[in-house]
Amino acid sequence: MKHDDFMFFETFKEDIDNFRETFGDEKAEKLALDIIYYGVTGERKTEKEEVNDIHNILLLHNIQIHIDKSKERFERAVKENEMEKWRNKYPKRNKSMVCRLD
Repeated sequence: MKHDDFMFFETFKEDIDNFRETFGDEKAEKLALDIIYYGVTGERKTEKEEVNDIHNILLLHNIQIHIDKSKERFERAVKENEMEKWRNKYPKRNKSMVCRLD
């Protein structure tokens, strides 16, 4: 999957705010960087060992899944849009046409 942009959901901001309230600014900033880097590059900024378990669980089992699913939906919509343009360009070609060789 190509990673070069992503949609930043309000829930990510809420996760960062909640993380900040519980663990402080520095750890919340690391989470924010991981979200951004994963969304753009597909890789996290921190090493798993340098952050706490909650950071890892939140990133792996919530945020990354949201980012990946959002990208999949976007790619599917782009493909469907391209197919629709093709169908509009070639309206006489459709799945119901059958060529028989007798």
